[in-house]
Amino acid sequence: MTGARRWAPVADDRLAVLLYGEVVGHLVRLADDVVGFEYDAGYALDAESTPLSLSLPLLRREQSPEAVKNWVEGLRPDRDTLREVWAQSVGLPPGAPVFDWLAGPLGLDCAGAVQFADPDDPAAAIDRAAGDEPLSKAQIGRWLVELLDAANRPRQVSTVTAGTFSISGAQAKIALRNVGDGWSLPSGPLPTTHLLKPSIPDFPGQAVVEHLCMAAGAAVGLPTANTSVVSFGNVDVVVVERFDRTDGPDGSAKTVRVHFEDMCQALGVSADRKYQWQRGPSPEDIAALLTDNATEPLDAVRSFAEMLAYNFVVLGTDAHAKNFGVLLVRTQVGLAPMYDVCSAVPWFDDQSELGFPMLIGDAPDHRSVHAETPVAWATCGERMGVDGSALALRVGEIAAAVPDALAAEAAKLPDRLAGTREVERLLEVLGKRCRRLADVFSVPASA
Repeated sequence: MTGARRWAPVADDRLAVLLYGEVVGHLVRLADDVVGFEYDAGYALDAESTPLSLSLPLLRREQSPEAVKNWVEGLRPDRDTLREVWAQSVGLPPGAPVFDWLAGPLGLDCAGAVQFADPDDPAAAIDRAAGDEPLSKAQIGRWLVELLDAANRPRQVSTVTAGTFSISGAQAKIALRNVGDGWSLPSGPLPTTHLLKPSIPDFPGQAVVEHLCMAAGAAVGLPTANTSVVSFGNVDVVVVERFDRTDGPDGSAKTVRVHFEDMCQALGVSADRKYQWQRGPSPEDIAALLTDNATEPLDAVRSFAEMLAYNFVVLGTDAHAKNFGVLLVRTQVGLAPMYDVCSAVPWFDDQSELGFPMLIGDAPDHRSVHAETPVAWATCGERMGVDGSALALRVGEIAAAVPDALAAEAAKLPDRLAGTREVERLLEVLGKRCRRLADVFSVPASA
């Protein structure tokens, strides 16, 4: 992996925290792996200020160390092996605490608009000359192989967690910049624009299946991150256009960061509890957060419910709280587009044992089969504060539309990808599931 960006220790135990290029507060090292955060008084009192997180309110200047740690830990990969790869790439020692992680170049291009800088001269990190190292596809391919080697560790698959692609942490990915036809590694203030995600080692063809599920989601009318499939050497990846990056004012070519946090961060929950069966957030918890904070709460809750329904229809078994999020722009709060959706169907023959990350209605456990009734979804919808019967019917509408949407997207793939076992099983087996669900959910929940 390239070593162009290197870490160096900061002079003290404080870091300036910036949003949209403005200092909003300071992160403080309280102990070896304990951090605190405090908003600057003037920023906190400004009615137009954007909070760092919905879990870190502006008018609470001193935040609890647990809430702060949960939030900042959400900025780096969950899995220790992936953390080591990224730490090594910038010269960090193995097992470096989160404060040291954010004190260097990795703290300049996080998810959302947050950046971390030397408190004595925060402008230096933002105003310094931007670097933009061109990368060939061959270079990127070698980097991806190295990343996969680090991520390729044995993992257990049980009936409890069957179908979960990342139970032990985040999927391997790299962030790069794409302007025009070329790829580059930015540094300094220059943002990355795309995420490159190779297939998870235990699931061949997963990157292609994820792209198809994402593209089909957009085709059936859900706000969805833009994706494509690109080959780098012998590695096929799903390329995700970052929705937390946008064009500058008046359509300028300058890329601008947009603040984002996932639902674990927004709720102040550790990433170790991202699945509901780990005592993580439920559909009702997320709906309540959106009801209390979204600028258009009913629209946000309804959209979240439909995203959850789409994941259920395609058996997207990683629909946990970290795979939903919010965008924060000044005082506006909105649900982020759908992301990280991938059906488990191509790799599991016994779908009745596949788990769904969130409990739907009064399901006794997380097996997805318990959610295959209109009553379950109507109950879930009512508890989230939307029309439950309408949500149940929407599940059927989504199921009816998915097979054609998937087939249309698969037809756009190169023959060598469209003809793989994984794509063929996705179209055949998921198609049968969708047609069955469309029939089941065509009956009103009250019938």
